[in-house]
Amino acid sequence: MMAKARKSGDFELIKHWEREAAFNGAGHYLHTIFWDIMGPKGGGKPKGEIEKQIHRDFGGFEAFKKHFSHAAEKVEGGGWAILVWSPRSHRLEILQAEKHQNLSQWDVIPLLVLDVWEHAYYLKYHNDRKRYIHAWWNVVRWSAVNHRYLKARKLRWKPY
Repeated sequence: MMAKARKSGDFELIKHWEREAAFNGAGHYLHTIFWDIMGPKGGGKPKGEIEKQIHRDFGGFEAFKKHFSHAAEKVEGGGWAILVWSPRSHRLEILQAEKHQNLSQWDVIPLLVLDVWEHAYYLKYHNDRKRYIHAWWNVVRWSAVNHRYLKARKLRWKPY
């Protein structure tokens, strides 16, 4: 639709189509990461460089897990809890994204994402988001998260 608008010069619906592209694009991207970082042999604690960075930035895995879990639990409505690498601050950060496209920081790379839209947990956990979050940690494939981190940390930008 964007190409059609550019060709015709009719941008009356640009806000609608930009919003649709942002919502569906972000949803696809975050769901792709979500499914990639989970598996039946997941769980446990992180290993490798991601473990060291979590310790540096959060004081240890348990402190990180508690912070991330509470961030996920407190997302209003549907959305995501996201562990990101910030190439500018050279550190890990936790974000909440209500809806897919409403990220509050754009200069970051998602490493670990947790879908807290009701469709992700309602059939098994009903409205008990907290129990879903607790169980989710058992399927996190830390090797996949570490792989994403190793690629992401190569990107380092100067702070503004």
